[in-house]
Amino acid sequence: MVGESDVDIGSATPGDMAELVGVLGDAEMFADQLRRQAEGLGQLLVAWVGGLAVGVVYLRWEPADEPEIRRHLHAVPLLRHLEVHPEWRKRGVGSRLLREAEARLAGRGFRRVALGVAPDNFPAISLYRKQGYEKWPQPDVKTAIDEFSVMVKDLRR
Repeated sequence: MVGESDVDIGSATPGDMAELVGVLGDAEMFADQLRRQAEGLGQLLVAWVGGLAVGVVYLRWEPADEPEIRRHLHAVPLLRHLEVHPEWRKRGVGSRLLREAEARLAGRGFRRVALGVAPDNFPAISLYRKQGYEKWPQPDVKTAIDEFSVMVKDLRR
């Protein structure tokens, strides 16, 4: 059985695009994240098991699109699109991705990190709470597409 210790995490490269899209879909999103990474605006991390991409998370250190996040969490990086392939969930992949993302952000001098989660995504909210994230005291953020709760973690703990 493959466990958390068998997961390797690294930065995505343009050569990973076919694998990412084949396993997780959404070519447009991955193309955008790889472009932003190349421009120095963030970093796309991939969790690999034996050459298979099983999860991703995007670390965004450019300002947030949402005005309320820019206002209340100025200069706080965001974790975007944490996704683990359904066959690899509940095996520690999401936790490993979070810890690696946090370590990389702390290494860049960031003191906090934030993320958005659908208010009814209880498994994800539970994972984030276990990893030390707390819901921010502001109302949920509403966009033209969706609504999400913001959770924040102090990286100095």
